[in-house]
Amino acid sequence: MTLQEYKLAAYHLVYLIRCALNDKVPSEKMLKKMNLSNVHTVAETHFLSAMAAYAVESAGIDDERFMQDKLDGIRREILFNIERERLCAEFEKNHIWYVPLKGIIIKELYPHIGMRQMSDNDFLFDESKREQVHDIFVKDGYETEVYGVTNHDVYKKEPVYNFEMHIALANRNNPKEVRKYYENVTERLVRDEGFKMRMTDEDFYIYVTAHAYKHYVSRGTGLRTLVDIYLLRDLYSTLDKDYLRKEMKKLGIYEYEKKSRILAEKIFSGKAVSEEEKEMLNNYIFSSVYGTEDHLIENKFSHYNKSIIKYYFSRIFKPMLFVKSEYPFLREHKIFTPFMLVYMFLSRFFNTVTKNRKNFVSEMKAVLKLKK
Repeated sequence: MTLQEYKLAAYHLVYLIRCALNDKVPSEKMLKKMNLSNVHTVAETHFLSAMAAYAVESAGIDDERFMQDKLDGIRREILFNIERERLCAEFEKNHIWYVPLKGIIIKELYPHIGMRQMSDNDFLFDESKREQVHDIFVKDGYETEVYGVTNHDVYKKEPVYNFEMHIALANRNNPKEVRKYYENVTERLVRDEGFKMRMTDEDFYIYVTAHAYKHYVSRGTGLRTLVDIYLLRDLYSTLDKDYLRKEMKKLGIYEYEKKSRILAEKIFSGKAVSEEEKEMLNNYIFSSVYGTEDHLIENKFSHYNKSIIKYYFSRIFKPMLFVKSEYPFLREHKIFTPFMLVYMFLSRFFNTVTKNRKNFVSEMKAVLKLKK
């Protein structure tokens, strides 16, 4: 598929998503223009094939690929719902406060079950109970993929279960303003029921936006992010706009939120978009759900005013807020900080010249190309 074919398929996908969101049957005229095979390929990369399947099915088209994705989406959501409820009961029993994050909340806004294809479930939880939470997952047959190294632990179990348990809401991939803003996030939480906590509606909206922005300015983020933004419009209408404006400006995400919200509203309600908005839409189109390496390099390089020295300095030396976030034991044992900084530098240098030499060369070529 050429870039132009990919772009056309993505525009057709946007049309199908618009139909699914507004419970409308796609027109025969539009369907005849589509290469459904290409549309399905693009939909898969954006985790939107199950949603598009509802629109395709409503038009009386029996496409096995779309229908299978729809069934997989429904099955996965049902399994996740049951497993999440069971695990939360364990947290309650052990007096561990927890906060369901992102997709766990947003999926409820989608018109039908299984529409928001989920690969994992995210929770924020009591850092002091980290070992206890680890034991709960291990005892239940989960494999520990990451534990005690970053700001979140990852647990997986067949057939589909994947849980990311966060002790903090920001890590090295977040802009500096976001990392600082979420240092003391527990002060903003309110009790829901039992040991389940939640953010206020305003803070939840801000967090979802900040998370989307993190991806948008690094590797990029896909069309599903725009669907999420569109489905949050009813919540947005009820929020304290003065508070949103003030907090988002602190985070440097105010303009991004406004432009993305307006773009989402236009494309999923069938309104015309400006040339600037088309450019923003294309940024979403040419990123998958989790973005691309090319987007990451280009955005970071631009951030450092296309200075090769500043770019690679940032790649080698990480800010202290990141170090403390990724290695929590340093908060209580600050004396080891200089040694950890030396270790991190040597580790990154060794991995670059041995294991990741090809990636380094590829990255350098990309940087030099952008420098021209």
